Amino acid sequence: MERLIGSCQIILLLFSSLIGIQALNSSFFSPSSLGAAVPCRPDQKSDLLHFMNAMMPNNSTSFFCQMDDIPTGPKKLSWNADTDCCSWKGVMCDQMTGHVIRLELGCSPINPTCYSSAGSSNSTELSILDSLNLSSLHKSERPSGSNSNMLLQNLTMLRVLILDGLNMSGIDVSRLMNLSPSLEVLSLRCCKLRGQLAANFFLLPKLTCLNLSGNKELSGYLPESSWNSPLKVLDLSSTGFSGVLPESIGDLHSLEILRLCHCNFNGSIPSSVGNLTRLTGLDFSFNELSGQVPPTLSNLNWLTLLDLSSNNFIGPIPNVFDNKTQLQRLLFSHNHFADPIPPSIKNLSNLAQLEISNNLICGSIPSSLFSLPSLTILDLSNNGLSGPIEEFLAAPSLDHVDLSGNQLGGSIPSSIFQLGNLTYLSISANNLTGVLDLRLLSRLKNLIDLDLSDNILSLSNSENAEHVLPNLSKVRLSGCNITEIPAFLRNSTSVDWMDLSSNKIHGNIPSWMWDVGTESLSYLNISHNSLTSFKQVPWKNLLFLDLHSNLIQGPVLPPPLPNSVLFFSLANNQLTGYIPSSICEMKDLQFLDLSHNNFTGTIPQCLGNVSDSLLVLDLQENGLSGTISLTFSQNAVLSSLHLNGNKFEGLLPRSLINCKQLEVLDLGGNKLNDTFPRWLETLPSLQVLVLRSNRFHSSIGNPGTEFPFSQLRILDLSSNELTGPLPSAYFVNLKAMMSTHQDGSEMRYMDQGYYQDSINAAIKGLETRLPKILVILTTIDLSCNKFQGMIPDVIGELGSLEGLNLSHNNLEGHMPSSLGKLSELEWLDLSSNKLSGTIPSKLTTLTFLEVLNVSSNLLTGSIPQGNQFNTFQAESYRGNPGLCGYPLSKTCTNSRVPGEPPVLPEGGAHSFFAEILESGAVEIGLACGIVLGLIMSNLRYLRSFW
Repeated sequence: MERLIGSCQIILLLFSSLIGIQALNSSFFSPSSLGAAVPCRPDQKSDLLHFMNAMMPNNSTSFFCQMDDIPTGPKKLSWNADTDCCSWKGVMCDQMTGHVIRLELGCSPINPTCYSSAGSSNSTELSILDSLNLSSLHKSERPSGSNSNMLLQNLTMLRVLILDGLNMSGIDVSRLMNLSPSLEVLSLRCCKLRGQLAANFFLLPKLTCLNLSGNKELSGYLPESSWNSPLKVLDLSSTGFSGVLPESIGDLHSLEILRLCHCNFNGSIPSSVGNLTRLTGLDFSFNELSGQVPPTLSNLNWLTLLDLSSNNFIGPIPNVFDNKTQLQRLLFSHNHFADPIPPSIKNLSNLAQLEISNNLICGSIPSSLFSLPSLTILDLSNNGLSGPIEEFLAAPSLDHVDLSGNQLGGSIPSSIFQLGNLTYLSISANNLTGVLDLRLLSRLKNLIDLDLSDNILSLSNSENAEHVLPNLSKVRLSGCNITEIPAFLRNSTSVDWMDLSSNKIHGNIPSWMWDVGTESLSYLNISHNSLTSFKQVPWKNLLFLDLHSNLIQGPVLPPPLPNSVLFFSLANNQLTGYIPSSICEMKDLQFLDLSHNNFTGTIPQCLGNVSDSLLVLDLQENGLSGTISLTFSQNAVLSSLHLNGNKFEGLLPRSLINCKQLEVLDLGGNKLNDTFPRWLETLPSLQVLVLRSNRFHSSIGNPGTEFPFSQLRILDLSSNELTGPLPSAYFVNLKAMMSTHQDGSEMRYMDQGYYQDSINAAIKGLETRLPKILVILTTIDLSCNKFQGMIPDVIGELGSLEGLNLSHNNLEGHMPSSLGKLSELEWLDLSSNKLSGTIPSKLTTLTFLEVLNVSSNLLTGSIPQGNQFNTFQAESYRGNPGLCGYPLSKTCTNSRVPGEPPVLPEGGAHSFFAEILESGAVEIGLACGIVLGLIMSNLRYLRSFW
């Protein structure tokens, strides 16, 4: 993992040829320094033994990593008290004085460039060692936090301090401020440091190499003030440093390596970075930096590495490569760069690695890229590049080419098959056309990974056994119009990944295929073809076998699969007969999909025995019958169970209560005869519950737990025999349906990796199969039951509900105005009930409502107007004789329903009486008025008579 190399010594080793640091005094590195002419002082020998016993108690100093070997484990330390301590392993003395000046006890020797100015020490006390390296000691040898604390207290005169890998979690990071002002090299990589560093820590006057990488809980900001520092190496990678990069960072004129990757920096790159003209390595990857890359980077002519990947940069890739002849690695992937690739990249004569994948780059690929003489890795995948792929003119060193996920057209250039060093080739998901002679592939003898999937290619075949790829490990030829298994796979003994899906392979598998990768093949996908048989499974280490959507026939499955298989799919074929119990022998099976076949009989009861490993069991749309005889153990990990579209009878297995990780349960379209399974409410992960088209009966009742169905988002109980009132006590607890989604998850689907959950549902009035389930889809379908009573107001609290179907029940009373609070609602079906009163005008605020059906009820009054209500047709309201107004042909003569108490409008009493005159109340008032008129008339008559 070259990008993640962290210690100062390794970084400087990589770039030592470019830094130009003078070699150290020969007394440091000559062989005689390990055995000095002048013996060490007795007091220093005693101090050494005392120091090491304090640092590593319990005699753990008897093991350490030997410096002059590649460490393969702990080695014995031969420190003999009767010998000269300058001859001890890891101890270095000054030749002239015999003073101990350096302890080198780490597993990783220090690169000389870290000692650029370290000279001999004249100290007579061990506490003022010139150099100490305890890096990467064996885990059992690492000092504790308290001993490390002692170390920092007593060794304050060091110029080189390397403590990589020591556990310093017990130290307050502020104690590092007490380090010697003469310190030149400080490496505390992966020391479990935490807390914040003060800004002036970076201003140690002689510090040239600072490495704090790998301390994820270490945080702080880079100082805003001017830096007066001789730093040459600054590595804060994989820490919690954050904030904006200050302009003052440009004051570090001596800086040669700057690594701030895997942090939390934001904002833009300050233009002052262009002042760091000595930089050879610049790594800002994996941050939250944004904006455009400043053009001042053109000043950095000594760069060998420029890594800006995995940020949020926008705009064009800066055209700053005219003088970057030293640049070897250019990494800009996973940003938002747009526009074409700048032409100045052609000047990068030493460029070995170019990665600009996952951006918005457009235009064609400059032909000059294919003639860069040093290029070994070219990754332009997942952009918007178009046009043809030019010929590779002179790129003999190319090892890795990835042009996938673009809009490239034309044919594959023949010169690509002349790249003899090529090990990885991916040009999938483009618009490449033409016929590719697969015999050309045999020229790529070193090819390990090949991906030509999802183009408009046609691939020819050859039966010549000589046309093979001996090193091929992964081959992806999905969607390539192949009509038979490519013969170049013959004798590919090392292949472990093979994807031939979505082609036109028909008939039987060729006999030679059973000898391909018998020991190595772990992934085989031949789905979406026209295979008619699959007779054997000879691969001993197979993990993944997908044969779904073929024409495989027969009464039984293929012979027993290896116990190693984790994923097995034969869905959408033409298999018949019983499901054999031998399938239960795969004890590690996680995904079993036999859906959409013609299997009959019962479920093998032994399938319940593999519930400790089984994540997905999909047997939907077969002819299975009998009871669901599965028994799930207490350790069941089942996440998806699809048994819909069969002929199962009887009760639900109560052992489903053990499936605490169950997310999707679809048992629709069977003949199950049971009461509502209220006991499922305790499943903490259940998101989809489909029991439609069965014989569930009785009322739903009240919850038995405090938080029932807390994660439920899809509830379909339609076409059953459920009775009683709507379950308002459950509605109030459907927490996952109550808040709208604002987390950017609109296009995420429920899945289990490769397997995709699917259900049948009534969506916007149409029976629909959802091949994928959006994680934000929230629906309730209680239609075609015998529910009674009123629609509860609490249903308006389900704010994220997108579909509600309560049709074909016996509901009565008014439509609650709280329905107007369902701001995400897209379809509402209340048809074929006994609802009365008016349609609430608040429903006009539902701007996402596409389908409304309130037909066949007892609704009266005028139909609300505005927004989506102007788009609904008359069929939405048929069967309500009391409704009037657009889009019905019946016009309204009044605006208030008889029997409703009058409400004073905003216009006051005048408006109120005007409304009375227009309402049905005039009919009652007219009768009363006639009676009162007759009485008053008679009174006047009698008065005149008297």
